[in-house]
Amino acid sequence: MTKPPAMLLRLLPARLDNEDFRGRAAALWLFGLFLGLRAVMGVNGALNTRGIATGDGIQLDGLGEGGAETVLHLFRLLSLAQLPLVAIGAVALWRWRAMVPFLYLVLLAQQLLARLASSVNAMPRTESGAVATWINLGLLGLLLVGLLLSLWTRRIASRPSLGPGA
Repeated sequence: MTKPPAMLLRLLPARLDNEDFRGRAAALWLFGLFLGLRAVMGVNGALNTRGIATGDGIQLDGLGEGGAETVLHLFRLLSLAQLPLVAIGAVALWRWRAMVPFLYLVLLAQQLLARLASSVNAMPRTESGAVATWINLGLLGLLLVGLLLSLWTRRIASRPSLGPGA
């Protein structure tokens, strides 16, 4: 039986603990930054739904009262749906750092699939929607850099032996 590649072992570790994380410390900091941003975005999207939706370029004026309320309800639910992943990520940073590369991969896949779905189902947006596009591209870049840093094995400094004369 052959041993799986090292990268696969880092993405799908046999144990979930803090000792099995072999990536760079910067990956953990970027992951914490990403989780913080997503938490703020989720809570803000749930509390200030109309302002965030129109700020993202969604045109609510021509939908009528029932249509606009339905879109806002779905937008609020989508914002709240981000919070369980933030909670899982926070627990992973605290207790299961070996899971961080896998979570990077899951969140990166989520962002890429959302971009693909948005490009397939393009809808007219206002000029302010461009800001949301740049924010999402920045988050996508942050996830990609974080994934690479989490898979880049850090050197473990060897301790000099004190020997019998020490």
